[in-house]
Amino acid sequence: MSGTAEIWTLLLACAAATYLWRGLGVLLSGRINPQSALFEWISCVAYALVAGLIARIIVAPSGLLAQAALTDRLLACVVAFRRPYDPSARVGAWLLAQRFTRYGVNWEAVGAYNAACTQLKDAQC
Repeated sequence: MSGTAEIWTLLLACAAATYLWRGLGVLLSGRINPQSALFEWISCVAYALVAGLIARIIVAPSGLLAQAALTDRLLACVVAFRRPYDPSARVGAWLLAQRFTRYGVNWEAVGAYNAACTQLKDAQC
């Protein structure tokens, strides 16, 4: 088998595996009770995995991040975890809520939030 055919075969196999599990998730999602003990346990495991990965990236990084000092990595985490409480994040949420009020809860409102209004003036923006 040529190199190109191997790559396409691998790509199709990966896509099939990914979409198989996504499709099963869609089919089974209506039957999942988010208040059940099993769902709560799975949520806890997911959060624990994310916390473990973040801790590993901070304490024992690999690649280019390993060249950064531990204090720099810790400072970056403090800034990242502080960000949701930043007043500018609240202003952004308020602006998005204003777009939702004006355009409805849809992608047009998200686009209006993200796009700079250069063609229209004042109330038309």
